[in-house]
Amino acid sequence: MARLSGKSKQPRHILFGFLVVAIFILSLDQFTVQVDPEPQGAYLIVTSDINSDDIRENTNSVYRIRIDGTEVKRVARSVELTEPTDSRISSVGCDYKSQRLAVAFDSFAINGFYTVGVDGTNPHHEEPSNRPLINGIADVTFMPDSNYVVVSKRIEDNLMTNPTVLMSTDLDDGQYYPVQSKPGYMLRYPDVGQDGKHIAYVTESITQGAYFKYGVNVVVGQGPEDTLIYGTSTKIRSVDWSPDGEWLLADIGSQVFKMRYDGSDLTKLTNTPNGAISPRWSPDGTAISFVARSSFPNTHHLMVMDDEGNNMRKIVTFDREIVNQCWM
Repeated sequence: MARLSGKSKQPRHILFGFLVVAIFILSLDQFTVQVDPEPQGAYLIVTSDINSDDIRENTNSVYRIRIDGTEVKRVARSVELTEPTDSRISSVGCDYKSQRLAVAFDSFAINGFYTVGVDGTNPHHEEPSNRPLINGIADVTFMPDSNYVVVSKRIEDNLMTNPTVLMSTDLDDGQYYPVQSKPGYMLRYPDVGQDGKHIAYVTESITQGAYFKYGVNVVVGQGPEDTLIYGTSTKIRSVDWSPDGEWLLADIGSQVFKMRYDGSDLTKLTNTPNGAISPRWSPDGTAISFVARSSFPNTHHLMVMDDEGNNMRKIVTFDREIVNQCWM
């Protein structure tokens, strides 16, 4: 009887066990820890040749640096992207929505440019489909829709009269379209506003007697009409739109300036003894990253300050040249 009684209770124990497991599974959602994605602006993207193999081979790499300086990760190396062609990276564009980087090379041996995930995955050679050669790309930047890219391209066979032009490409079909060209000028450092229409860029005159050697110009859409909003005899190396489209950052004479979209209210934000270069807005417009040159040879500091030029702090120091490319 005892044995029969034990068998009759066994199904009840099994059923009770199933009920406990079911209740546990149903309650998992209440205890699951939600992991939020990295906020926009958690990282800075830079290029440098701090790695010994890059120094030895005269190449460079793309690095992802956490904004608090706790992580420095190499995500792409020029020689690995372009193998067997060795070349140095000239520019990197960033797109937060697609989590992609566009990597360009100022080399006539490389046709098009490359895209790669911000973690270094899925490299892809973006070759043109409607032109035989789109090479010698000095600068590259994403448009806000994340599928179009604007490049500054050198013209190999017409360097004196029309040395560089601006072009855009659709990443889906590889078609290239002209944006702007100015005979007698180099067109560099294009940056597209968040409205996707206004493109700011730097002009450098290569002719004698030009009223302004350097200028900041703005073109709307595919051009060709543009507006010179600021001109100077002092070298300009970069421009960068603020997220709200009201301001532009510029590297003028190796110091950081900001100006309004029409060139007014020019304000100097840095006065570092050895120069401050390649400024970039944070995604929320409240902070600016830049590179400060040290008094020690080949030493550069990646810095962050607020949008008024105050509260500067150092993120990381590289014992080689560093170019601040963008926030991600």
